[in-house]
Amino acid sequence: IDPYVKLSLYDEQEGKEVCTNYTTSFVVDNGFFPIWNKDKYTFDVCNAAVAILQLTVWDKDGLHSKDDFIASASIPISCMRQGIRSVRLFD
Repeated sequence: IDPYVKLSLYDEQEGKEVCTNYTTSFVVDNGFFPIWNKDKYTFDVCNAAVAILQLTVWDKDGLHSKDDFIASASIPISCMRQGIRSVRLFD
């Protein structure tokens, strides 16, 4: 598989839902231990009490095919800590 990750931050600002999205590059033929460390993404969190980061892993398919969903996880920003962490993904 050729995995990539969509990162979405769902937040609240002035009573309205705000969503910020980023997408990593895909890793060719490495579904067992892909590493994404070339790019850095910055999110502006307005309300940490309600903000949630969603990580969704997809398999990149050809130009004329729909990408396949692999797994996802949603993490409240208030639960995140500094340092290297692992995230359990659910399909």
